[in-house]
Amino acid sequence: MSEASDGSESSSDSDFEEVEASAEDMARLTQLETSLSENSRQYEVHLQYIELLRNCKMAQRLKTARRAMQKLFPLSEDIWLQWLEDEQVVAQAAAKQQQMTELYQLALQDYLSIVLWTRYLRHLLEASDFTSQAGRDAFRDAAESALTIAGLHPSKGHDLWSLYRDAIRKYGPDEAIRATRSLFHRQLQVPLNSSTALLSEYESWEASISPDNPVQLPSHVRKGYEKAQEMLRNWRNSENAVADDKAADTDLLAAYMAYIQLEEAHGDPMRVQLLYERALAKFPVTHHLWVCYARYLETHVKLPDLVDSVYRRAVRNCPWVGALWSRSVRALHGGDATPEQLEELCNAGLQAGLQSFEEYLDLALARVDALRWKGPEHMDELRRGFQAAQEMIQTYFPDRTDGLLQLCAYWADCELRMSKDVSNARELWEAALKTSLGRSSQAWAAYIAMEVAAGNIQEAHTLYRRCHSRRMDDLNGQWSLCEAWLRFERELGSREDLLAAEVKVDPIREAAAAAATDAATAAAAKAAADKAPKLSKEEAKRLRQEKDPNFGKAKEKDKAQGKKGAAQKGKRKAPEAAQAEGQEGRQPRPDQADAAPAPAPVTTTQAHQHNLGTLREALTYLAEDKPDRTPPPPSTTPAPADAAPGKEVYSDEKTAFVRGLHPDVKKEDLADLFAECGDLKSVRVIYDRLTSQSKGFAYVEFGTHHALQRAVALLDGTELHGDVVVNQGDEVVTGAEEERVEAEAEAEGVHAQALVPILAGAQGLEEDQLPATHCHQCSSPGRLRVQAEALHCR
Repeated sequence: MSEASDGSESSSDSDFEEVEASAEDMARLTQLETSLSENSRQYEVHLQYIELLRNCKMAQRLKTARRAMQKLFPLSEDIWLQWLEDEQVVAQAAAKQQQMTELYQLALQDYLSIVLWTRYLRHLLEASDFTSQAGRDAFRDAAESALTIAGLHPSKGHDLWSLYRDAIRKYGPDEAIRATRSLFHRQLQVPLNSSTALLSEYESWEASISPDNPVQLPSHVRKGYEKAQEMLRNWRNSENAVADDKAADTDLLAAYMAYIQLEEAHGDPMRVQLLYERALAKFPVTHHLWVCYARYLETHVKLPDLVDSVYRRAVRNCPWVGALWSRSVRALHGGDATPEQLEELCNAGLQAGLQSFEEYLDLALARVDALRWKGPEHMDELRRGFQAAQEMIQTYFPDRTDGLLQLCAYWADCELRMSKDVSNARELWEAALKTSLGRSSQAWAAYIAMEVAAGNIQEAHTLYRRCHSRRMDDLNGQWSLCEAWLRFERELGSREDLLAAEVKVDPIREAAAAAATDAATAAAAKAAADKAPKLSKEEAKRLRQEKDPNFGKAKEKDKAQGKKGAAQKGKRKAPEAAQAEGQEGRQPRPDQADAAPAPAPVTTTQAHQHNLGTLREALTYLAEDKPDRTPPPPSTTPAPADAAPGKEVYSDEKTAFVRGLHPDVKKEDLADLFAECGDLKSVRVIYDRLTSQSKGFAYVEFGTHHALQRAVALLDGTELHGDVVVNQGDEVVTGAEEERVEAEAEAEGVHAQALVPILAGAQGLEEDQLPATHCHQCSSPGRLRVQAEALHCR
């Protein structure tokens, strides 16, 4: 139906006149029009809009709405039948008959419908002029198309054959008899459910033509008839499984696929085509069906126009499936498609709302594939296709360097093979390496492979020297290029070239080996920590008893030395009183008012090491016993701005924490130990202010992160008067803070009172000899910072 005819409505028909719509209907129409103007691809909204216009009998707006929907979506059989009925009402004039014919032809393009084909032939039977050869030819062409597409339908094809015979009866007598007999012979060899009745009808017709000497059925037609009957018997179960009354579910889809496979094995393309069309009428948005159907036509029928029409129907039904668009573009090459048509179809696919980057890339590649197949004479169009694909990826997928790499390699290969121009191919690679692809080892490897394939060994050698020292984004990319370089020089280069390459590659090999060692060490440490058993309270107590010879003995001596202890306390009372009298009238400093006395010094180095180990194990248990424990994040706070002048400020960024030191270990010992890691900056062994003894830990600062990592990886657990454990620092320590919080362990969610027996055992003291059993800053339980001299809430 032409656009010019949209405005010419018949006002003579009273059954489809515009009526005055109610205010409610007009408001609803306005709402639906607004919704469609915002998003035209709303299938259900289109249906509601058309239904409301039809109820209001707004013929002109209804026709426009249906046209708009048909351009966007394929329409079902019911929608087309309703549209054709409405148009038939106003299409009484002869001029309107041609418009109805065009509308029928448009309706038959969406899905297979025996009902639509039957009504189309009836329409032609009434509208065609059979007195002219042109009229008879037009009907014959339409009828032959109907028989090709739908005439093989076992249960519904008979109606199409009957309409064809009815039309033939309008021919001249002799021509009608000859054409009717030929049509009967053709139909009898088609496996239709009505074949038995058809044979009786044919015999009766022959008897009416020649009662005295009826024409007998030819032998070849008789054999074809018997073969058709056998095929019907073989299809009976499959036809029952796909009967029209079956629901469109997975069982029906599986039945259709099995039926199609059965027909493909027999090798009748027309039957297979019919089955695909029947299945797609039931499952129009099952994209796998469309792919299988089009592929079958491409490989067996091989008619470019038919294949193209199926793909165009497929993308109308499933526009979101990138594979259908890509296959459609590639199939368009089979015909006489121009580069402009390829570009138009490709752009339509890019705007259809594909689901992934891979689909967009494949569609762009489909266009350049089709252009490449046209040959070297279309090299300019091919370059424009590559350029458009690159711009699309750079605009919408800037991070997908893999797509750019694939396009660049493909383009360079086309330049090398089709235009025989290696300089153009090199320009493409050089331009690509100036982008993010310059950090991709795969890009360099592809560029080098192109030069090697072209026999340009010296250029490949130059490229290896350019790229071997570059840092690559991909893991192990630099080392993979180095290995490829060595293999290249060994196989294609000279001995001097191989030695020169080894000199260049050796430092990179060592760095890669060190990095691998560090990674393996870290992985092994993590695995060991994960496999380490968690101590229960009883196990922790038993472990302390095994490692601490003085554990529990202080309490046993308490009863025997109770009096002696009381006397000692009495002796200390006089000096304390005298000191109090000497300080009469003097106000205590706030930071000394609640100061706890210092703990007694540890006299035995070995016992001190045992106690420290016991303390660490106990704290580890207390920390790990809490299932909801979340370690605090590493501190990134810079050194305090109000740090005292002259106090040196240290950073943990490149500092290792060394614990478990023997008291005899000196600063020089550690400096000698860590010197092999390189770039040693400073060593600080921490001493107790009261006893002047080493507290068993130290800080070692390096100038580079690499040196720090080597220290942690290589020296953890090194024997130096005892076990040395090296950890990376996790907080900023100033000179003032160093004096206050240097030796600490952390336990979360544990009150200070719970640590009293642990700390007492660790220091060889009685519990009442500890300087404090409560928090010096608050009395509430919470997260604690455990120090050598006091307990403070975090």
